[in-house]
Amino acid sequence: MDHRRLQRTLFRMQLDPDFADALRGGEEAAARSTGLGAQDLQVLVETDRAGVEADLGGRRRAQFLGNVASEFLLTTWTAVQAGADPELVESFTASGEFHEAAASDGRFPLAFAAHASRRAAAAGDAALSAFASLEVEMARARRELVERRPPAEGEWVLAGTARLVEAPAGTFESAAALRAGLDAGARPGPARLDAAATETILVHAASAPTAARRAEVSVEPLGELPAALLRLAESGLDAAGRARACAEWEVELADLEEFAASLTDEGLLRRAP
Repeated sequence: MDHRRLQRTLFRMQLDPDFADALRGGEEAAARSTGLGAQDLQVLVETDRAGVEADLGGRRRAQFLGNVASEFLLTTWTAVQAGADPELVESFTASGEFHEAAASDGRFPLAFAAHASRRAAAAGDAALSAFASLEVEMARARRELVERRPPAEGEWVLAGTARLVEAPAGTFESAAALRAGLDAGARPGPARLDAAATETILVHAASAPTAARRAEVSVEPLGELPAALLRLAESGLDAAGRARACAEWEVELADLEEFAASLTDEGLLRRAP
């Protein structure tokens, strides 16, 4: 008997009654998603329904949803309280993202991040999409590095602890205002976004996250030239690319080198001699 897979599947059944019904009804896709053999599945099917569904006042489910959504305060407020997607949080336990994470021992906050990204795109609300894009990258930065190759000789490469978020202009200020309002217990006003313009927001982990410890993350808006430089460094910026950038931006190479040195000291750039 595969006790670990049984436990995962039971958890999915507890939080998603439709999935539980699908298993009991012999639905092939639901059964296949568990990775369990026929004998183990039979054990679950024969388990007392009342025992599986027992959750006094829905407290277990509410606690789980509160935990996984806790890092997405701006997103969930805009979705639920402001009405952009009232079912964003409640729909998570019926989502493919939840079931995939539960079946594979994945990280539920990252699964919720993927769920929120998908729902925000479908909702078509500018503020929801903007806040989701920011908070999703923050959640990822706390847990995992971006996989980027080491810099080749003479090259600059953006560090794996850094992420660049492209968002409508006004996203950073609106996010800060919303957070301040929520922290003060006041109902914030609407987000002030300019869909005709964009801004780049830097999400930076102070250190590499580990399996046991999440990284502390900082967020700041970038000016036009720093954003352009870091964007070029995402795919690697060599000497020829730097010369072209200096000509386009009308800056001296020495000034660019000095600025890059400061970014390296801050852990944002990796530079090879």
